Amino acid sequence: MKLKTPVIGGICQSIQGRDKDRFYLIRLVNGDGTVGVVDGNFKKLASPKKKNLKHLRLLPEKAESIACL
Repeated sequence: MKLKTPVIGGICQSIQGRDKDRFYLIRLVNGDGTVGVVDGNFKKLASPKKKNLKHLRLLPEKAESIACL
């Protein structure tokens, strides 16, 4: 199942860039085709990384605890 719209708390995988193949949680959804992603190791919840949706593979799993924030 392939997702097309990002949701807060969703899990995604980077497919381009120097962080290729790294998994992230979606923290913010911007209207300009970008999302703020965090991984807890390099990018914390307080400072999400801005990532273009074209460079992400959205996965059907979701972290409910992040979605509540």
